Amino acid sequence: MKRESVEISGTQSEAGENPVERWSRLKRQSSGEASDAAPQPLQAGEQPAPVEQLTDADMPDIESLTPDSDYTGFLSPQVSESLRRLALRRLFQGAQFNVRDGLDDYDQDFTGFAKLGGVVTADMRHLLAQEQHRPGERETERGQKPMNHSQRDPRAEALAAMERVSLTPTGMVAYSSGGNLVIVGGKEAVAAAKRLPAALTARVLLVSGDTAGEDVGMRVDRDTLRLEGYLGAFRLVFRDAGRPVELEADMVLDLGPQPLISAALPPPGYIYCPPDETAVNTSLTLLEELTGTFDKPEYFHYDPDCCAHARNGVTACTRCIDACPAQAIHSLLERVEVDPYLCQGGGVCATVCPSGAIGYAYPRGGDLGRRMRRLLLAFREAGGQLPVLLIHAGEPVSEARLRAQPSLLPFPVEEVASVGAESWLSALAWGAHRVVLELDSMPAPQVRLALDGQLQMVSELLRGMDYPDSAVLISEAGGWSPGVGSGMPDIEPAAHAAMDDKRTALFLALDHLHDQAARCKPLVPLSAGAPFGAASVEARACTLCMACTGVCPTHALQSGRALPQLRFIEANCIQCGLCTRTCPENAISITPRILLSRDERNRPRVLHEEPPFCCVSCGRPFATRSVVDKMLTRLAGHWMFQNERARQRLKMCDECRVADIVQDPESMPENDILHQ
Repeated sequence: MKRESVEISGTQSEAGENPVERWSRLKRQSSGEASDAAPQPLQAGEQPAPVEQLTDADMPDIESLTPDSDYTGFLSPQVSESLRRLALRRLFQGAQFNVRDGLDDYDQDFTGFAKLGGVVTADMRHLLAQEQHRPGERETERGQKPMNHSQRDPRAEALAAMERVSLTPTGMVAYSSGGNLVIVGGKEAVAAAKRLPAALTARVLLVSGDTAGEDVGMRVDRDTLRLEGYLGAFRLVFRDAGRPVELEADMVLDLGPQPLISAALPPPGYIYCPPDETAVNTSLTLLEELTGTFDKPEYFHYDPDCCAHARNGVTACTRCIDACPAQAIHSLLERVEVDPYLCQGGGVCATVCPSGAIGYAYPRGGDLGRRMRRLLLAFREAGGQLPVLLIHAGEPVSEARLRAQPSLLPFPVEEVASVGAESWLSALAWGAHRVVLELDSMPAPQVRLALDGQLQMVSELLRGMDYPDSAVLISEAGGWSPGVGSGMPDIEPAAHAAMDDKRTALFLALDHLHDQAARCKPLVPLSAGAPFGAASVEARACTLCMACTGVCPTHALQSGRALPQLRFIEANCIQCGLCTRTCPENAISITPRILLSRDERNRPRVLHEEPPFCCVSCGRPFATRSVVDKMLTRLAGHWMFQNERARQRLKMCDECRVADIVQDPESMPENDILHQ
């Protein structure tokens, strides 16, 4: 049906207009738009009127523009790009576009750092070492032509390739020292306090017997004096007239007859020196440089889940505690705790840790391996032969020594003791002819003992594979020369990547060396203390209580799940001794050794098994015969098991045992039940 036009608000609606069109038309009318002023649609064949295009000539002078000027003309397509950029740059220089709200992370002034003075951080030493080993890169930057194979410097290329391997960042530890110094000693301490540098303020604790005439300082009984802490947070505790006294200090200069801190690597901020004037002046200069705020890397990471220190109150492994020269590691129930302020990056804790629970964090083991692998690979690719990896700390290797030994590859680290057996064997597997650990100074006794233990284990492994044990050796103060011993034979370099897990890294290297060996033993006995070995069980004593499986930190000992079995995976055993200390029957013994066959090392084997003992009531297996026999023997004289029915309950599962107790009038007399 044809729609009739409807009059709305004095306007006639057109026939056929849909509701949306009508609503749009009415809205235009209500907003004051005149229908006559609305643009008329173009007729067929009619051309639109040309629009005038603005050009550079139509634009005002850039210098005349203000923040209130109209910049829209500069956006015309005919305006050149360069003029448009100048105009927009002028616009964005206005104050409304340069408001600093303080919330931008980069909206700060980074030009006002406090100077470090004579302090050289670990990162600065690392960058200096990088610069000394970049001759090849500098020559390339100067535009020299690439050298042919005979002109290449394999060592320079290898060192440059190694430096391109980035290190995983670690956390930082901050020290803050205001120069508050405590000097401990006698009359020498008083004299030192009178010639302090301007940045230090001192208090004197007199502990020597020759201070009767001194009127400066506080007299203290040395036997009661205790010192703990680190730079910026030292605590000195002693007794004065029978009452405890505590002093706080940023630094401590100890001039007493014996050091207050016996650690081989004392905490930063503590100096013990002889009481002669030259040594004291040198120490005061060093302490003056320790005023301010300092950061150092957090050198360690710790995973308590695989730590073998203790389980269920039984202490086993204390290797990291015994080896730490800074005394920064302490027992904390079933785990250890590392004080990051006392730790100074010695790294020997990571070297001796059998499970990898403590690891070196800067650089991480994987980063260290990647740098080492890249160094050796690039050296061979550049034509180098028989590379000798020199692991050293401290000063760079002299140019004279490098010229005399073309195959010597310096590998600088923070501490030589932080590089363990897994890294030495990996270097040999990646093609090193020899690995030399160079100790610049006399290490702490516990550090040298740990290194000697690692070296002894590696020597036993190399001899077991018919390699020369002199392929890895320790050199003191540059005493090694190429004529000492013999290195590795020429083998195919390993292709495996570096691993973060130390045991995985060692096994990969060991497997490759085993595959390349002309002849080797299937089993290599190791010295006591080696973190590899086997466990054995005395069958007559073992009751399969599975106490050992509950404490094994690396799951080398495992239960048979549904079967009464004790299983063992030798590759997982770290010889921590938790199983031997936990076993209630003293049925387990451990033997240090290593199986060179990868399959045998990883194959689970059954150490002990028994047929299951079934409940005499329901027939369900619930224990082993030895466990039940042990219970019957130990409870034979107990007053609760004097009749046959009570003894039979020991042969029942837990459910049947409870049911039988309730039904036994001798076990639960009616009067007792009523009284309860």
